[in-house]
Amino acid sequence: MRHAIVLWLLVLCSSFAATAQVLPTSDGGCGVGPSGVMSCDWLSAVPLSKADGSGSNHTAPGGPKLFVTRFRLSPGAPLRALVEGQDVLIIGMGDGEIANETKSPPTHINVRNGSVVLMPKEEHDLLRNVGKQDVELLAVDVRR
Repeated sequence: MRHAIVLWLLVLCSSFAATAQVLPTSDGGCGVGPSGVMSCDWLSAVPLSKADGSGSNHTAPGGPKLFVTRFRLSPGAPLRALVEGQDVLIIGMGDGEIANETKSPPTHINVRNGSVVLMPKEEHDLLRNVGKQDVELLAVDVRR
């Protein structure tokens, strides 16, 4: 009887339609040296055609576009605001320590795998790796 109820719930829940996921418009990785020099590799999404051959099914025209960049900051390396006028989520991909140097005194942030920091568009943040090892960060911004 219990299995019948679980099966009935699965059938009921599977009948709901889900909205499409927005795929990244651009994906890349950058290494940043202590002097601020960046070395980047980028990959842009190829527009995918629908089954009937019309348009693209990965993003609606005029819809939000997702940009994802992975950064590896050397000790002492800075990370400036990526895009002016956009909120950016910084996600930790490992352990380390960064400091926001636009604050007085600088705000120290312990980075852990999966930790999230918001860089608001109103603030012009300058993050710097103040640890003794490389720090890997994932920067995600949605542009409308």
